[in-house]
Amino acid sequence: MKKAILFCVLLLFSVVSFSQDVSTVDYEITYIFSSSGKTNKIKFICLVPADIKGKQKVHTLTYSRQPQRVFSEDGDHYAEFIMERPSKEEKIKISVTIDIYRNDFQNRKKDIAQTGTDMEKYLKNEKFIEKDDPLIIEKAGELKKKTREATIRKIYSFVRNHIQYESHEDELGSVEAFKIKRGDCTEFADLFIALCRACDIPARFAEGFVTNITSNPKHDWAEVYLEGYGWIRFDPTSGNLNEWNTLQNRYIQLTNTRFNRTINNGGHYWAYRYWGDPIKVSQSFVINKYTAIQK
Repeated sequence: MKKAILFCVLLLFSVVSFSQDVSTVDYEITYIFSSSGKTNKIKFICLVPADIKGKQKVHTLTYSRQPQRVFSEDGDHYAEFIMERPSKEEKIKISVTIDIYRNDFQNRKKDIAQTGTDMEKYLKNEKFIEKDDPLIIEKAGELKKKTREATIRKIYSFVRNHIQYESHEDELGSVEAFKIKRGDCTEFADLFIALCRACDIPARFAEGFVTNITSNPKHDWAEVYLEGYGWIRFDPTSGNLNEWNTLQNRYIQLTNTRFNRTINNGGHYWAYRYWGDPIKVSQSFVINKYTAIQK
């Protein structure tokens, strides 16, 4: 994950038994704006969570300062704030109560109603997910198996073992990560998605928070579409203790957009502009309560 150093740390099928892990999370994210001079105006925009069927349900979302507007764009949800003549330190606190659901292949109940209608966009070459690059195509051919499930398993294993985790600021993309064999959670996700797409398996990027790391909870992972199951999460980043077909219920999702033009033309999580003297922006993430139940 870029713009902040991250510590970023799926196929067993059953139609008979199915349990759904549910956790309720109360968390606060606070943005702190500091100015050492005379700043006339600050415009700040950030992603906020929304309901996603089978993945999360937002119960409350409150702001310490009234947003200028709350809006949706390309499936993502945002809050925008304007601060006129800000003091030397301003704060915006966003408080959220959200149910999150485990969403991996082992836990996912087969549902024949889950049929995709617009999968073409998730098979395309795009910035940072270069599925048409010759290196990606060649490796995808080596990893492709008779079934999609077996192919995903092979790709997952390859990515975890091929890339060594390394925190950094630059956006590398799937090809560069493949070449240098290093990257953070963004590169793990990019390469996994590119290889899936090169094997004609719809895959997409996901970004948000993980609940087991509060010092820096930002994280990237991937989702794969399987007919009859819908979109399923896979987290190929090395360092987590999950098997390829299982995930802990720890993901709060904000976006499926890899290159977010609304957030500073390709940024992540939030962006700002200022008029007058420069400002610094920092953030804190606190989980006030976490309750896990199994249905």
